[in-house]
Amino acid sequence: MGNISVNKLGGISLIVGPVLALIFYLIGPGGSLNGNIDPSDGQAFVSELSSNTAFAVISAILVSMGLVTLFHGVSVIVRESGDALTGFGLKFILLAVVGWVASQGIFIAIANSSDAGTVYAAAQGMSSISAVNASIGFIALSLGLSGKDYINTIFAYIVALVSLVGLVAAVVGALDSSQLQNVGIVAGICYLIWTIWAILIGKDLMSRD
Repeated sequence: MGNISVNKLGGISLIVGPVLALIFYLIGPGGSLNGNIDPSDGQAFVSELSSNTAFAVISAILVSMGLVTLFHGVSVIVRESGDALTGFGLKFILLAVVGWVASQGIFIAIANSSDAGTVYAAAQGMSSISAVNASIGFIALSLGLSGKDYINTIFAYIVALVSLVGLVAAVVGALDSSQLQNVGIVAGICYLIWTIWAILIGKDLMSRD
């Protein structure tokens, strides 16, 4: 592993990172596959995290690891593309990953406390702005890569359109917290599309090594 190539590691990161984050986001306490708690109900979410402390901590750590791994893969493909628009998008994706990782850290703090309503609200605000940044980042990234001969142009445009929908949903969620559950559904679909796209790019990146 010490002499693994940049392309191979970048490809693996694009495949493993988003999948790891998605799985533990879904199965973590309160996630869609584990309680499916409305994120606008802060008291219920705090209670769920506090009653499943160990798994909440493990999930937060693995989600964070997945996001950082994904970012590494994106940075590799951006560097290879040499495109100004993809470089622009990378900055927003970086801010999104930092915000999401920080919010996972807050969730760990919540999991160790039974009274953290205000802190939970702060974590949700951080998640909302991260979703906005991620959507902008993927719009720029997909449009910047759409003209590359190793990228499926139609799929890249689909990613850009989905990301635009995600951006609108993220803004709605930031403006009206009562819509967070609906926004979460849209965000989940967006992230799934991003994950599929990342896997396809990752496989191509590894094959070109």
